[in-house]
Amino acid sequence: MVSIMRRAGLSDQQVLELGTDLRNALASFGAAQIVCDKKVEAILVVDGDRIRAATRQRGSFVYNVKRNSGDTIRNSEAPNQRSTGTSPVGAVECQMPNAK
Repeated sequence: MVSIMRRAGLSDQQVLELGTDLRNALASFGAAQIVCDKKVEAILVVDGDRIRAATRQRGSFVYNVKRNSGDTIRNSEAPNQRSTGTSPVGAVECQMPNAK
């Protein structure tokens, strides 16, 4: 999670503050958004062994979880069972200014 959050442009303090909640949101919902100062900083989606990310500061990227850590974030639903369009997304909010 640290590598993904740093690549998304979050500060060390934000990684410490949000890391566990972000991991739990991805594991529970399969997707999460990070909101800082009422702005969406990043949206992350679990896609098998990859996490797809779209960030406000650093653009989009794909992180291969299995290749980079040997672990896989497991979603509670199988990908083909997820609803589309209105599926829940875990929201992770920070209480500090954005890192630059």
